[in-house]
Amino acid sequence: MSMKKSSHKILKSVALAGALTATGAVATTAHADTAKASAPVQGVASTDQQLTNLKNLKSQQTANESAVASSNAATMSAATTSASSQIADLNNKIKERQASDAATKQNKIDQVNKDAQAATNAENSAYSSAVAKQKVANDEELKNAQSTIVTEQQKEEQKNQATSNYKNNQQGLLANHQNKLNQLKSQHEQNTQKLNSQINTINEHKQQQANEILNKQINNANTALQDAKNNQANLQKRVNLLVESNQKFSDENKKNELANKKAQASLNKLKDNLKEQLNRTGSDDVYVPDSYVNAWKKLIKRRQAEHWNFKEYNSAMNSDKDLYQASKDLYEGRYNFVTDPSDYYTYVDYNADGTLSDEAAKVFSVYSAGVLNNIRKRIGVAPLRVDKQSVTFSQQISKQYGDDNWSGFKKGHDGHALTVGSNHHWTGENLHVADDLHDKIINHQQLSVADIKKSANQAIIDYLAENYLYHIGYGHAANNVGAYSPNDTHVYFGASIDKYGDGHFNWFYPTKEQTSANDYKLPSLHGVFSINEVKAQNEKIINDVQASADAISKSFDNSKAELSKSNEDLAQAKDELQSAKAATQKAQESLDAINNNHSDLLKKAIQQVSADTLNQINSLKKEISDINIQYNKAVQQENSDFNAKSNSLKSNYEQQIKAIAAQPTSLAELQTQLQAKLDTLKAKHDAKLKQINDDANAKIEAIKNQKVDDPEIDKLNAQIDQIKSDLAKKQQELDSQYEALKTKNQAEYNALANKLNSSTKALANGSTQQVFTSRSGKVAYVVPGQQSLATKGVVKTVSEQNNSDSLSKEFQSQNNNRLPQTGNQSSLAMVLLGAAAAMFGVGLAGKKKEY
Repeated sequence: MSMKKSSHKILKSVALAGALTATGAVATTAHADTAKASAPVQGVASTDQQLTNLKNLKSQQTANESAVASSNAATMSAATTSASSQIADLNNKIKERQASDAATKQNKIDQVNKDAQAATNAENSAYSSAVAKQKVANDEELKNAQSTIVTEQQKEEQKNQATSNYKNNQQGLLANHQNKLNQLKSQHEQNTQKLNSQINTINEHKQQQANEILNKQINNANTALQDAKNNQANLQKRVNLLVESNQKFSDENKKNELANKKAQASLNKLKDNLKEQLNRTGSDDVYVPDSYVNAWKKLIKRRQAEHWNFKEYNSAMNSDKDLYQASKDLYEGRYNFVTDPSDYYTYVDYNADGTLSDEAAKVFSVYSAGVLNNIRKRIGVAPLRVDKQSVTFSQQISKQYGDDNWSGFKKGHDGHALTVGSNHHWTGENLHVADDLHDKIINHQQLSVADIKKSANQAIIDYLAENYLYHIGYGHAANNVGAYSPNDTHVYFGASIDKYGDGHFNWFYPTKEQTSANDYKLPSLHGVFSINEVKAQNEKIINDVQASADAISKSFDNSKAELSKSNEDLAQAKDELQSAKAATQKAQESLDAINNNHSDLLKKAIQQVSADTLNQINSLKKEISDINIQYNKAVQQENSDFNAKSNSLKSNYEQQIKAIAAQPTSLAELQTQLQAKLDTLKAKHDAKLKQINDDANAKIEAIKNQKVDDPEIDKLNAQIDQIKSDLAKKQQELDSQYEALKTKNQAEYNALANKLNSSTKALANGSTQQVFTSRSGKVAYVVPGQQSLATKGVVKTVSEQNNSDSLSKEFQSQNNNRLPQTGNQSSLAMVLLGAAAAMFGVGLAGKKKEY
């Protein structure tokens, strides 16, 4: 239904309401709280003419508002149509710009493909040329094969001769280097001794003048000290007042400072930990002196020769003085733990019950067995073997200790755990304290490979030197070094820890038929890495952690910067106080220095009274300093020259050895070497082609993903946004004008209605109604309270009239509830019509659909 037709129906309804009220019929209603028809409302007096004027005024206002709403809708319709046309033109221009940008991208892609094809052609040509040249060279070498091929004996002779020449040249170079260093040192000592002798002869000064200078210094120092103390006391009072008012800021800064200190402490701890590794290079094995190895060799040999039983054997080893002294040497010569730096950052898990995981137990077992086997090998006994079953047995034994609530260091060995855990194999066991691992586990910390190795090393050292440390004999040590069964080649080993923190070294003695064919490979630990590798890895680790510490330090600096504004006065006072304290301390130190170092200061004063003497001494000291610098430079240069020559000799020697080794010993080997050259060319060629293709694809992908920066498109979009903004602004202006008209009309209506004689009646829902009675008292008009008299109509919006236009749809969504409305919602005319209809027992609710 159009806005015009709706307005006509409303006006028609108003006229009907006026006609009904003119009959003088009495209003009736079914509601209990309305006035009865036979009784006029008490206390209300009005004239029929005043009511007629009031109704006519409202009809005129409603018609006027509808006309304005229709005019506004027409205005917005025209503005929307114009804006839509402009936006369509601008969108077409944007599409043209986008098409041009896409063409530019395609041209770039075509150029990349063209360049890639050119590079491919060039590479193919170069490869063909290189292959042709290599084939010619190969053919030439095959023709001269008789002079190229040598025997293994000839190669060995050439290597021996080259090695001999290298050693002779290196020895000669070293001798010459040492002679030059000796000459430099001798000349340096002569020169410095001569100058020092001259300095010692220039120290005669006037004693009286020196004493006067020193006494003056004492008086000045006393005066300066008293002044500094007075200044410090005054500043301390000021600081005390400021500290109290700024305490909350200082507390916050201390928290940040503590975090920074913790970060720096962690960094320092890491540095110390990594520095510890450098105390011994080239091995993470346990250090065992030869005296210890030889003592066991002698005992094993004597046992075999003298056929000792077990008791005699233990008695002999426990009383062996050589073994005791060697144990002492071993323990006192132990070194700080050293391992590959990556072990500190390779982590393994542990189980919830405090035992090691499968992987951790494997590391513990394999590493410990590797350390022990290095010692066993030196003694000459059979090595230990480790497989999955032996590790599993040891884990089961540790778990069973926990299930039995059995602490080995309180109760000794748990026979039940040894029997059940090892599946009833004959089992031996050594117990040790694994506090480091246990502490990390119970505190839920990360467990590194380095932690496991370090614990194993400490346990083995304690086992080997147990009689020296605890005076309990060498039973555990004998198990570790294999002294009880030196020739048994199928002894299996496993290591683990239990929930009490007790470490278990277990030996299993299965029959030969039960031994595993899948033993773990045990490491030969000695010399597995070099000090240079350790240093390089440590530097990288420290750099990474330093970056983290620097970030925390930077955060602390930022916190201090934020604090500085609120704490400025306090900081300044503290600085002044600190300076005053420093001045006081300095003044006290000056006085103390004079009193405590009278003799030295007297010598200094003597030097001051003779400027010429002091200048001479300074000049001689400078000569000594220059001589030292020249000497150090000469030594550094000589060392550098020697290293360069030595490295050159070594490099030439290594190249010579490689060249000798590379000589073919047969025609087939020569052909293989020649074919390898062609294969190398082919591999490089294929890699080059792949690189060309990959580079081209990467460039094309970058072009495709590149966002086009087109200022013209941005300008066009800005124009579209401006058109939409202007249209919305126009709608707001029309809405404001319409609302102003409704406010003015409502004020005029309220002024006229207030002149009527009315009574106010409260309704059940809390609102009010006014009841007007004619002079005859036979007709009553019920008008809602003032709030419900406000007219709110409905009109068709601009978007409903132009629903095919995209701009209109957008405008509709933004302004649906902003346009003035008339029609289906309540107005004064509808209220009056409802009042009249109520008099005849007719409700408007059933007729609402007609509007």
